[in-house]
Amino acid sequence: MNRIVFTGVFLLLAISMQAQTKSERLDSIFSLLHQNDRFNGVILIAEKGIPIFEKSYGLSNVEKEEELTNDHIFKLNSITKQFTAMGIIVLKQEGKLHLDDPLSKYIPELKFYENVSVRHLLNHTHGIPDYDELFEERWDESKIATNKDIIALYEKYRPQSNFDPGEKFLYGGIGFELLAVIIERVSNQAYNEFLTTNIFAPLQMENTFDYHRFESEEPKSNIAIGYIYSDSLKKRERPERLSNQPEVVWSNGIYGSGNIHTTASDLLKWDRALCDLSFISKSDLELIYQSTVLNDKSTINYGFGWWLINKEDMGTIAYHAGNSNGFETHFERHLDSDKTIIVLQNFDATTPAIQAIHAILYDQALDFVVARKEVSISEGILKQYEGTYVIKDDILFNVFIKDAILFAQLTGQSAIELCAESQSKFFVKKVDVQFEFVKDKANNVDKMLIFQNGNIMEASKK
Repeated sequence: MNRIVFTGVFLLLAISMQAQTKSERLDSIFSLLHQNDRFNGVILIAEKGIPIFEKSYGLSNVEKEEELTNDHIFKLNSITKQFTAMGIIVLKQEGKLHLDDPLSKYIPELKFYENVSVRHLLNHTHGIPDYDELFEERWDESKIATNKDIIALYEKYRPQSNFDPGEKFLYGGIGFELLAVIIERVSNQAYNEFLTTNIFAPLQMENTFDYHRFESEEPKSNIAIGYIYSDSLKKRERPERLSNQPEVVWSNGIYGSGNIHTTASDLLKWDRALCDLSFISKSDLELIYQSTVLNDKSTINYGFGWWLINKEDMGTIAYHAGNSNGFETHFERHLDSDKTIIVLQNFDATTPAIQAIHAILYDQALDFVVARKEVSISEGILKQYEGTYVIKDDILFNVFIKDAILFAQLTGQSAIELCAESQSKFFVKKVDVQFEFVKDKANNVDKMLIFQNGNIMEASKK
């Protein structure tokens, strides 16, 4: 289906939405996304803790053609981090650790990472490199790795720090995997046991747990299976069946940053607990939502397992997303208006429509594109866009061409392919983000705009 038809569909949809309730408008959006292979999962949206929309779309198991239900369990990926962070807060509340304790106090095997504290691990300012490169070089991929293996390899090979603790912010998983080990060593309980005892059971989150599918002889029931699109097979497939995804299996035993599984309704229980001062004190709640302050006193809008943003018309939003193994997840808490957005997918079809959800919830004008059509542009035009674009001194986008394809790579992250939808505008297939290159009066590219979830970020070309 081409873009003209999509646009027509959107115009008709916009007209029909005018008299609809919020729930009906949301269903119209996600039904259209599902019809165009852009949504397969469960969505739950609540206001003041009361669901105003909850629905499932698509399949939980493609091979068996099993339909998804609102009760299916999804891998949370990086939303897991906020539960690990809360585990640390629980231990702090009990007086068993302090946030400024050194890493070496609990994991002496890594004492060569000097001056790294628990706090640095929580807010990604520790400087310790992620394990991916080390394991690619040193790990037997026929074995499933665990956090103990991470510590053993780091102790043996001592990967060099990316920067001094507190000097910079670099998002990754290793900090939370080490925090999971700290939880176990301080509490003398397994990570999942500790979280169940102190968080999941008290909150009656009966379908929430740390789960490792490839370590289990029998898979748990009611768990959605993740699928990613294979260019070679021209269809979605379980990632563990693809030869180019070996880490899906060998990294499956690692915990603390991505393996919590849950349902949308259990996440709403978690959302409500974060409003309950009998569960978490006001001071600790402020702590987990406190922006990170670097050594030079500059700030990063990240707390303890939460990204933070302030929108003039919506107030403060705490959120996190996750993306791996075919699962796309998104969880938002609107702190001032008490609105909650939960999106759980088991297809690698962009976590979509967050801006559209915002527009519906706040009765704003709806600007929504169902699908973006890729167009071909010449390599000569692409070359104009190559270069380094600066967001901050140490946060850069490197834009380059490889095999006639334009890529953008953010500092410390993997390169992503940019697909052209016009001569100057590009989109990313697996992430709901768009890029636009802007020229100055002399017709030279001087900046790049990044659009995501209704936010605009500007990067100047060096």
